[in-house]
Amino acid sequence: MSNQIWRFDGVTWNDVSPVTGATPPGRDWYAAAWTGASMVVFGGRDTNNADLGDTWTWNGSAWIQHTPAIAPSPRRWAAMAFDAVQNRSILFGGYDFATSLYLDDTWAWDGASWTL
Repeated sequence: MSNQIWRFDGVTWNDVSPVTGATPPGRDWYAAAWTGASMVVFGGRDTNNADLGDTWTWNGSAWIQHTPAIAPSPRRWAAMAFDAVQNRSILFGGYDFATSLYLDDTWAWDGASWTL
């Protein structure tokens, strides 16, 4: 697992990882969507095999951790896509390793808060 961010410009890959500031912990099996202006990342599995329930956005130069009052439960293997009409990212499903349950809920991220 890595905290690196790489961008492909059509010819070469470039490391655009932040040098300073907060960064999300290393993870895999996370959900992510590109909004056109930033990338939102939710959940995944950490290096200790625990599910994560954190929300981060990447604005092209820095990570921002969001701590909304209401958020999806920790999960891995969720799917996320950006809804350009409603201007929000949609998160669906995933797997809760702690309870061994597949999740079938749908959440919307508007850049500040999650809505079930």
